[in-house]
Amino acid sequence: MVTALVGRQAIVSLNRYLEKQKLAEQLPDVQRREELSYDTALTRLSKSVCPGCERPVDLKNTAIDFCPHCGIGLHDHCGHCSTRKSAFAKFCHACGTGAGQAAAVSRP
Repeated sequence: MVTALVGRQAIVSLNRYLEKQKLAEQLPDVQRREELSYDTALTRLSKSVCPGCERPVDLKNTAIDFCPHCGIGLHDHCGHCSTRKSAFAKFCHACGTGAGQAAAVSRP
């Protein structure tokens, strides 16, 4: 009897988690990335899983900039040097420019 109750509770919990994930995947990309902590995103990426949906993703494939499962942005390009970088990185690994900073426009 106890096993049946524990099993039922596990199924209910799993269904709640899956429903929560579906709702989160419907949010805009920028909002989903903001809601993820930097450390959580890096930990999941180090395991080759999407930080948003936790499904496996081939991060070594340079043609993939978005998760094929949930669509969250995984890579973008530095606004200063155009190097491809993690969308979760706070700074460009090539030039050190802060994330979200646009390239400086030279004026005559």
